[in-house]
Amino acid sequence: MATMDVVLDLYRSTNERVENKMCTLYQALMMSDHLPSLEDVKQAVGNNIFYTLYVEIWYRHPGSSSNPTFLQRLGSWDNYCRLFKELSFHTK
Repeated sequence: MATMDVVLDLYRSTNERVENKMCTLYQALMMSDHLPSLEDVKQAVGNNIFYTLYVEIWYRHPGSSSNPTFLQRLGSWDNYCRLFKELSFHTK
């Protein structure tokens, strides 16, 4: 399965809350050589909580960078803040 197909299947599984399938798809993403770009995924799924989660997967992917730059670390921190804000908003 092509990597973008895995991302889109993960998006659908997340919306349907199919937990065991989500775990399998997440593992497949982490084992892949590369991930779709952030812009490609944003165009495919929109700018929503799934996209925010995908950004974190992208930052943590072993192929993204073994030595993250300061700007990548800052981007990851900003993403954590966005994720926390979105999750706290959805629990109210």
